[in-house]
Amino acid sequence: MRDLLEWIDDQPFGLLVALLFCWIFVRANTIYAVGRAATSGRLGARVTAVTQRPGMQRAQAGFNRVGLAIVPVSFLMAGLTFATQLTAGVMRLPWPRYLLAMIPGCIAWSVLTATVGTLALGAVLRLWDAPLGVRIAVATVVAAAIAAYVVRRRRAPSEPAG
Repeated sequence: MRDLLEWIDDQPFGLLVALLFCWIFVRANTIYAVGRAATSGRLGARVTAVTQRPGMQRAQAGFNRVGLAIVPVSFLMAGLTFATQLTAGVMRLPWPRYLLAMIPGCIAWSVLTATVGTLALGAVLRLWDAPLGVRIAVATVVAAAIAAYVVRRRRAPSEPAG
């Protein structure tokens, strides 16, 4: 893993952004294509069942509320990207329109990942080399934050269907 971080540090920023752009571009289009194929019946009930999950329903509601603007915004929201790309395919959004909406999101994701993502990777690797007590303290704080989030979310009233 250290070799990867050293390799990343040795590369020009533009190259990292370009490589990440290619990765997210292919990934987003693949998920979109799976969504399109699901509606034609080629992938069967498994993929169709995924479209009934709450995340997919939220993505479809986002499309209905704000239209194509949800596509580029979804790249900046962890967990919503997959659902939005699949929903765009399931809704049979015309590919040229999807492409025009997707490219700004791919660019934003690439730049964000090349900056914040590499910083986070470096922090994780430094934490890995930290003394055991520091690792335990960080793990405890992260676990407590996740637990608080889950508890708060479960106590929150659910949104009315509609």
